[in-house]
Amino acid sequence: VWDYNTGECHRVLTGHKSHVNCLNFSGSKLVTGGGDGIVHAWDLDTGELKGTLSGHTDEVLSLRYDGVVAMSGSFDSTIRIWSTRAMKCLRTLHGHRNWVTGLQFD
Repeated sequence: VWDYNTGECHRVLTGHKSHVNCLNFSGSKLVTGGGDGIVHAWDLDTGELKGTLSGHTDEVLSLRYDGVVAMSGSFDSTIRIWSTRAMKCLRTLHGHRNWVTGLQFD
């Protein structure tokens, strides 16, 4: 985690077993999605890994997060909706014929 004004690295978050493809913030909370098919939830104030969300069968390509609910899109052509409080998948959306590279919800 860098300070964009100074370029100083404040913290290194370690958790993914592969590259990170996407991330999304909500205040001091962060979710990251990786080539390992995993979504990680982080507390940026402490650097603590709050939870690991698994279920995708391929790389996570896109994320949206409002601080409570995360939505992830994947190479596996699904969208998963996650509770970051309960650290579980609430729903899997099927129907895309190809990768899910962008998401938005309100």
